[in-house]
Amino acid sequence: MLKLITMFFIIFTSVYAECLVTTNEEIANKIAHGHAWINHSSEFEEKKRIANLEMPETLKIANPEEFQNHISTIMITKAPKIIPGNRKVYWDDNTGTIVFYDPYSNDCGTAFRPNDGKQYYERVLKRKESEKDRSKTEAHQNRILEQHSNQKYQPSANLTSKARETNIFQ
Repeated sequence: MLKLITMFFIIFTSVYAECLVTTNEEIANKIAHGHAWINHSSEFEEKKRIANLEMPETLKIANPEEFQNHISTIMITKAPKIIPGNRKVYWDDNTGTIVFYDPYSNDCGTAFRPNDGKQYYERVLKRKESEKDRSKTEAHQNRILEQHSNQKYQPSANLTSKARETNIFQ
């Protein structure tokens, strides 16, 4: 029942969702206390083997706070890759953990151990921007522009240059 309520909340709020925190520690906190823990906590059990990679015995993740520390460590020590939708993705070879930062999500993203390990991460990096990604980006930039300048954002082929012109997104 809790999963059903959580999924309804995520779907219902995703239309106007956005991550309102900015530091890696705050983002890790939101991810760890969001749907990632509810849906993926069992993947981080001691000695759990996924994609032929066992969780290290030295890494104990038994609650959202320990999950937050794990996510935060990955975000601080691993270089992010930018993916469509203005999102960032991090990969940890030691644990087979992927972390997504999504500025358009109330819980700021997710973290889990994909069943096919690093191959999943590599597929994510090859994905092209979808129409859904573009519309989320445009809607988000519209809200920010309206808050700061009462201007309406006009979608363009190059969102980055439009963002640079307004100087709000730098």
